[in-house]
Amino acid sequence: MTSSFNPGGSPVTLQIVSVTASKTLALSDANTEQDYNSTSAGTITIDTNATVAFPVGTVISFRQIGTGALTVAAAAGVTLNGTASPSAQYTPSTTITQTATDVWCVG
Repeated sequence: MTSSFNPGGSPVTLQIVSVTASKTLALSDANTEQDYNSTSAGTITIDTNATVAFPVGTVISFRQIGTGALTVAAAAGVTLNGTASPSAQYTPSTTITQTATDVWCVG
């Protein structure tokens, strides 16, 4: 499934990835929306560049679809500027962008 959005610009198509358990992001998750759909709490972890080398400029969105709380966490050595975890079920997606090696910003 894909979704298009890009406020103020040309349309961007993101692949929607259904997530039902905790996971660590992989290169295949670059430029996707991670839709967490579970009744149990889960964590999506952003690993270091040494393990998963996302290109600077990579964008990943997160949305909590199920009732289980989703936490987006940075591995040791990764800086996440802002709070990337969605606040409630069905709230607008939260987006992170890699702005430098091992540095991600929310928004």
